[in-house]
Parts: sequence; C-alpha cells; structure tokens
Amino acid sequence: MQNEAKAPLWLAAAKGGLAAAMLALPILLLTISLTFGPAPSGYAGAAFGAAMLLVIVAGQVLALVAGAVAGAIWLRKQRHGLVKWSVNVLAVLGAGIIALLAFVLLTR
Repeated sequence: MQNEAKAPLWLAAAKGGLAAAMLALPILLLTISLTFGPAPSGYAGAAFGAAMLLVIVAGQVLALVAGAVAGAIWLRKQRHGLVKWSVNVLAVLGAGIIALLAFVLLTR
C-alpha cells in the first residue's frame, strides 16, 4: 500500500472554496444579465445596482461555502499535476475576485 501525503484539511477547503467562487462569478453575471433587463436610471438604478451587488456577494458566499466542503472532500487526495495546478490557478483568481468585491464594498 502506498502512503500518500494528504493536503491539510484547511488548505484543501480554502482552495476548493476559492476555485468555486471564481467559477461562480461568470455564472452569476450571466444569470443577472439574462434575467433582469437594463437597469433603470436615477435612484431606481442605484437601488437596482445595490441589489445586484448583494446578489453577487450572496452567490459568491454560497459558492465559497459549497466549494470549501467539496474541496475538503475531493482535494485531500493527491491528484495529477494538471488537476493540482488548475485548481491552484482557479483558487488564486477566486481570491482576487473576492478581494476585489471586498474592496468595492469597503470603498462604498
């Protein structure tokens, strides 16, 4: 039997959560653009934009939690190089997206 080094649980959960957040953003934006029409102008447009930002943030949080659970289960095993690097790249991009959304929320 071969002893494989497992990734720490918190690292696998963090990578899975960040990768899921990166993959969820285009889906959220496409859903919002197809579901809702053009934004109204004036105060209604500002309220519409704030509501859409809340929808995006809520979707990102749900994706982060679901991805963390999936990553904790799936990424603990050693995987091939391509899978490992693709998850790492998606996790870095997901962290950038979450940091950008946090920056937008903090500067409002």
